[in-house]
Amino acid sequence: MTIGAQPLLLIVGSSVAASGFDLSRKLASRHLRPLPMVFVLTAASVPLFAAAVALSGGVRIVPAYFVPATASLLLNIAANLAFIQSVRIAPLSLTVPLLSLTPAFTALLGFVVLGERPAGLAWLGIALVVGGAFTLHLTADRGRGAAAAAGAPDAAGAAAAGPGAGAGGPGAGAGGPGAPDASGVAGAPRRLAALLGHRGGWLMAGTAFLWSLTIPLDKLAIGRASAPFHGLFLTAGGALGTFVILAAGRQLGEVRGARRGWAPLLIALIASTLELGLQLAAIRVVLVSVVETVKRGLGNFLAVALGRLVFGEPLTWGKAAAAAAMAAGVALILL
Repeated sequence: MTIGAQPLLLIVGSSVAASGFDLSRKLASRHLRPLPMVFVLTAASVPLFAAAVALSGGVRIVPAYFVPATASLLLNIAANLAFIQSVRIAPLSLTVPLLSLTPAFTALLGFVVLGERPAGLAWLGIALVVGGAFTLHLTADRGRGAAAAAGAPDAAGAAAAGPGAGAGGPGAGAGGPGAPDASGVAGAPRRLAALLGHRGGWLMAGTAFLWSLTIPLDKLAIGRASAPFHGLFLTAGGALGTFVILAAGRQLGEVRGARRGWAPLLIALIASTLELGLQLAAIRVVLVSVVETVKRGLGNFLAVALGRLVFGEPLTWGKAAAAAAMAAGVALILL
């Protein structure tokens, strides 16, 4: 399967924007908790997508649009809540690897919902990306590995993750500070067993499944309306949904933290808008499984680089091998 230059640029641009989104959320999380951050970013994205709708010539929809669009909106809200709860009750080093199941789920659902069948080499590429992502996160630092074995929550990691790091956010797991150690690989079976016995792990697996469902639904939706309008629908609906949750929990006062973290939040706003806009444009012309897997592969690769450049993390052989596997997987998908 060969991808043209324009669709490839859309996917790569969305992947780079997603990595920037992850990095800026990690910095903004010093000032704002996850749920208020989701509200602030989605609410701030609404005027941008409204302007895109106006510049594109207005609203063009058919009635059948609202079924997949509303389903995608509700699934996104549920996935964000499941993600937040997961990282609150379980270590990131145990839960974030499960987000790498999203490309595999997306490939299967793309076939079932849309009839999209990846080629043989693409399946091998998907396997390399998912396997490389698992390996990348299983080479976690010794301290988080010990916390995972003890089943203790990683509060600092949870705060650094930000909301929806899996929506396009591999950087949350790989980008955090720490000194990775090869012993993480040796202890991988024990950590995986701890993961399967922890409710937080099942919540994160559910998050990956929910996010994989949204992508085929988004493709159905933008076949019945313009991509800018769908972006406006998702952001406005997400802002309204998180506002209701914050109000019900009497947490609206926490939104004031946005004033202290305005700089990284501004970068996150720009990055998240670009990520969603470019992804919606890409899935019009490319298999959803390809878009999601390339984003996951490039995102994890960029997470290794950003971890080194921004947080001073060592580049271990385990990280290098995982990144190479993901890069090879992406190349096979694009062939």
